[in-house]
Amino acid sequence: GTLERENGRLVLYITSMGIIRETFTQCLKVRRILKTLLVKFEERDVYLSIEHQEEVKRRLGGDKVAVPQLFLDGRHLGNAETVDRLNETGELRRILKMHRKFMPKKKVPG
Repeated sequence: GTLERENGRLVLYITSMGIIRETFTQCLKVRRILKTLLVKFEERDVYLSIEHQEEVKRRLGGDKVAVPQLFLDGRHLGNAETVDRLNETGELRRILKMHRKFMPKKKVPG
């Protein structure tokens, strides 16, 4: 299932469509927070992929595609508001530091 597939992964659902300005801005904000914290994350664009839209709906248990949404190890961390709050309090850095410690190490060829 999704949990096993995403073990060790940070996944951010966003939209690249800028029509709904507020949503787009929130997506950029969460992306900026993650980049500032220097963590690797996978981006899934719901605007470009029906599959990603369905994924978000299924994972949030609704029929609305609300982005941005952040998942860590297959578990929901939160939306822009939550991520922003966790970032302000330093909690996000702590969570991601723990996550980084346990990330599967890539074998370096050579």
